[in-house]
Amino acid sequence: MDDARRELPVLHARGVGKELGQFVGEAMRHLIQKRVEQQAWLHEAMAKYESGALRSVVDSLASAGRAAYPQLFEEMEGMAHGSQVEYLYILLMNLQREIRYFIPGDSERAKYVQRMTSPDMNCTDVSYKGPEGWWLCHNEDGGDAADMHFLYMLQVKGDHGTFTGLTYAGELPSSAFGYNSSGLVFTMDGLSPLHLDLEGMPRNFVSRKLMEAKTIDEAIQIVTQARHSVGHNYNIASIAQQGTNPVSVETAPRGLFSVRTWEDGCSFHANRYLRIKTQQIPNPSSEHREKRVQQLLPVHGLDGLLSILSDREDKSWPIFDPHGSGSTYCTAVFDLMQRRVEVYVGNPLKRECCFSDNIVEVHQACCL
Repeated sequence: MDDARRELPVLHARGVGKELGQFVGEAMRHLIQKRVEQQAWLHEAMAKYESGALRSVVDSLASAGRAAYPQLFEEMEGMAHGSQVEYLYILLMNLQREIRYFIPGDSERAKYVQRMTSPDMNCTDVSYKGPEGWWLCHNEDGGDAADMHFLYMLQVKGDHGTFTGLTYAGELPSSAFGYNSSGLVFTMDGLSPLHLDLEGMPRNFVSRKLMEAKTIDEAIQIVTQARHSVGHNYNIASIAQQGTNPVSVETAPRGLFSVRTWEDGCSFHANRYLRIKTQQIPNPSSEHREKRVQQLLPVHGLDGLLSILSDREDKSWPIFDPHGSGSTYCTAVFDLMQRRVEVYVGNPLKRECCFSDNIVEVHQACCL
């Protein structure tokens, strides 16, 4: 996020299904249309779908999602109508994590190399549990620097509470981080299993459902019962459940998952399987970031976490990368003891806040 943009737009919405999607589409019409216009991969995917080359992939993934979460498809249909964008573009944007396995080119070698060196797989999650406090932090990185201009915070009030998440224009919330009025908080970083499950559940549908979870157990159930098409690591915490430790949940195709309870001290996750034994695409950025964190440890408290997330010592694959191919868009800091979230732009150590909020209402007691 450049110096010209120091605030994240916030959209307050209400409703469910098509009504919610219609409202979001109308409110974000300009951003959605501009993002569709600028995404070269999206037009390539559309051409491949129309030619039939990608049709079976998209139809299979969409079928799995619609069977489990029909309301989310109503939400996407409403978003397409409200934004005056063809529905297939909205669907493809919400399947991009999966269908980018098949773009660019038809060569198996080209696909493998593209996935192996993908610059948009560089998000970093760190957490800390200790006497100083409990924090969960996330660097949101991406391979297309233009995407930072299509980010906004979406806050939705429904019949059963409110949820808020970082959102990319045209997509469901949130493939990055979010929280809700039940006190549930999550961040996520992508994982790259070597093989996709085309009958599995796409990422954006799982994370959108996660926005509504009320407890850690319900959140774990959502992310582990879904048969994932790709893989993610979910960091899940609750400020409303006394005595319940936060968890890190790795997921992979074929129903594989691993749940780990937070331990005292600092934990780190950066786009690579650490616990599930499965074939994964080599990611030099993850390897370099993991090595660098080991050099920085031990750290204590929020200052220690931010020193990790702002580190640029490794010039080839820095953790914080404001200008490279894996640009850092923003940094989210969840203070679980103080029930606060802040989002920073630029170097996290400078704490230049572009969004802040209470995670739950003041009258709801913090139980950590």
